[in-house]
Amino acid sequence: MRESGSATQRDGSTVISSASQLRALANEVRLRIVGLLRLRVWTMSELATELNLGKGSVSYHLKLLERAGIARQVPGRTVRGGLQQSWSLAAPAIAVELDHENPGARAMVLRTLASQMEGATDQRLFVSQVRLSGEARQSAIAILEQALERIRGLESETGPLVTLASFAFSHAAPGDTVD
Repeated sequence: MRESGSATQRDGSTVISSASQLRALANEVRLRIVGLLRLRVWTMSELATELNLGKGSVSYHLKLLERAGIARQVPGRTVRGGLQQSWSLAAPAIAVELDHENPGARAMVLRTLASQMEGATDQRLFVSQVRLSGEARQSAIAILEQALERIRGLESETGPLVTLASFAFSHAAPGDTVD
């Protein structure tokens, strides 16, 4: 595990755990930028053109993503005597670890996902409640992570951006222990 900006890098993922990092993702433009950066390295000019935004606006959003440890500037190439800024994700995947002491962070993630779903034409929600021991719960989480990794392997450079989310949470009764 290593620190990158204010985010932790673990197992090839940027781990988001603070409210400021969640706020960095709680914006449609920044989510679109993250979606594009998942595909390849982009210059600021390319992002501005693709998003139909000014370079100043794109720069602002990239700097917020960089401070959150989600995006990073990569060595650019020299064009007409100047260095062209290029950007990529800090890691190929983003994982959100929510602090159980901070219910506001959970609500922010859910609001962000809900706002993305509002304009979506194809929405599907899969929910299942099961009783699992501590070891089985950890296995279930690993299965979800593996499924998302396999789905990322299906990604192509064309087609619409599809947002997939998986949640694992439990409600412990008073006196129960949660691993």
